[in-house]
Amino acid sequence: MSVFSDQRIIDFITEHFVPVTTDINQSQHRKDFEGDYFRKIAEQGHYAGRTKPTSTRQGLYVATADGHLLASVNSTKADQVLKMMKQAVAKWQQRQALGVADSGKKIPARIQRDKNYSVPFPDGGLILKETCRDLLRPDNPSFKNWRHNFDNVWLTASEVDQFKPVSRDGKGGPGQASRGQKYKIDRAVISRLARFHFVDQVNGEASAWDDSDVKEASLTAEVAEVSAESVKIRLSGRAKCIKPPTGVRNPYSGTKIDKERGVDLLVSGYLAYDRQSDQFTAFDLVAHGQRWGAATYNFRQQDMGPEPIGFAFRLIDKKPENMTQPKFLVWGYFDR
Repeated sequence: MSVFSDQRIIDFITEHFVPVTTDINQSQHRKDFEGDYFRKIAEQGHYAGRTKPTSTRQGLYVATADGHLLASVNSTKADQVLKMMKQAVAKWQQRQALGVADSGKKIPARIQRDKNYSVPFPDGGLILKETCRDLLRPDNPSFKNWRHNFDNVWLTASEVDQFKPVSRDGKGGPGQASRGQKYKIDRAVISRLARFHFVDQVNGEASAWDDSDVKEASLTAEVAEVSAESVKIRLSGRAKCIKPPTGVRNPYSGTKIDKERGVDLLVSGYLAYDRQSDQFTAFDLVAHGQRWGAATYNFRQQDMGPEPIGFAFRLIDKKPENMTQPKFLVWGYFDR
């Protein structure tokens, strides 16, 4: 279970704090008010001043509004996190007892954001919620597959159009398709999905695939049902990605990545398209198959495989709470 699934953690945060999340890879590097604020807090914390083995400032921080650190920790253990938060509350209470107030520094009315880290959501696009996890292993019934991770997929309007049904001759508008019709989805669409989302993040972090790593990326749509109101569509395809050994050495364990890593997945899906609104009301996609090898930080060195893995995607509303950026958004996510 996640630290933040622990009811003690949930209750303590609800009672005492205003929770905020940030992408550490962006926040510690961006050159703007947000980056300055994060670095001010982090440089008082558990990795203050560290440059080796890496310069990461990953972790959990409790701070005042003006950036005074109260406590921090980098842990996935609920007891340690709870202890840290209680220490933070105690320090806050001490400050209050001593009459120590925040500086009163206000956030500027208009913030000049670092353009390198400010990628807007594409107009007319869709958001898919991704879950990746290990699947049960038939040859190892005792294997625990509770570990999982999340990401968001941002599809552009032109990519969404690729999935919309059209007439058999291609001249009719969306929703004019007939039952049994098949059509290919542009390889670039499934290739981008594979590069940035068919990535083994179950136990830790792995880099996105390069273009040259994508050995196969195909997806076919078939109209399953047509009514006056909607069109139901089935998807089927395959994605295969292989990265040769990088030779990169993990700075913590010293382990060298001297074997290839890859995924070989079957892809299937179910879409529901509303003819009146010209919108998808369901967009469910599943990819499952084998993963093998390890990345520098995904903790697979003792689990090289091949072993089964699964990726599931579902449509979510474009509400503020769902606008978490994709992990690789600023790393060429929309580049062609």
